[in-house]
Amino acid sequence: MQLSERLNCEPPTVANMLKASENYGLIYRQRNKLDARVNRVYLTAKGYVIKEPIEKVWRKQQFKLLDGMSSEELLFFKKLLKKRLRIYHKLSLFKKNVSMPIIF
Repeated sequence: MQLSERLNCEPPTVANMLKASENYGLIYRQRNKLDARVNRVYLTAKGYVIKEPIEKVWRKQQFKLLDGMSSEELLFFKKLLKKRLRIYHKLSLFKKNVSMPIIF
């Protein structure tokens, strides 16, 4: 599976994010020696320095989002999100840029 598919983004969006991260000195790319079509992306020392603070912010926001939900509700929520993502991927095979609003 391509990185753009895993991130649920268009390839140009991923390319722009990588270019910006590279310009900030957070990542570097290395072409695969066996397959020149493949680029590996690695964090630089500067990228590793900000990795933990970013993960802390992410965990804090995730906690705020899920706060107050029981374990049963969390499990149900996770199943709903996975189902929604599968439906989105099926639809996106037929039509690009399908807008799928999340309704609660």
